[in-house]
Amino acid sequence: GRHPFAAYLTISCLCFLLAFVLQNMVNAHYRKIEEEHRSKLEEVSSKLRLGDMRLVRPSPSDETFEQQKILCPPVIPSLVSTVQNRKHLIKTRGVAVEVLQLCTTDNPENRETIAENLEGNYEAFTNLIYDALDNIEHSSSTTLSEEEEASHAIGNAAEAIWI
Repeated sequence: GRHPFAAYLTISCLCFLLAFVLQNMVNAHYRKIEEEHRSKLEEVSSKLRLGDMRLVRPSPSDETFEQQKILCPPVIPSLVSTVQNRKHLIKTRGVAVEVLQLCTTDNPENRETIAENLEGNYEAFTNLIYDALDNIEHSSSTTLSEEEEASHAIGNAAEAIWI
């Protein structure tokens, strides 16, 4: 009764605090989902690489070729979607495009499936390159590992465009 402004101010502060807490909870949940998604992508990458970390892989090993046939066809639509979705972190999009290019090494069927899912529009790859470059250029808090992640994404996107 006596101090309506104080009551209004208290309620406003509590609402702001509640919104802040909820936003942090949503952000933490999103980061967890993003990390889980990226972890699954890194697992697929590892299964396709089979320890072969060469930058240029002119042809896959027999084991990798078998893994391509098993792992790639069912995940290609999801990989393309991840690369296209600019809400995903650069690192996640970079790992997704890495898996895409690992799926295409000496594998025309997978290349065709990727092209079909992209509907002939390779803008997702060029957007990833531009976004990663922008991340490096304009972020005042970019760490060395973030720069490496962005560079990795750029290299894999360029490789995917070339293939």
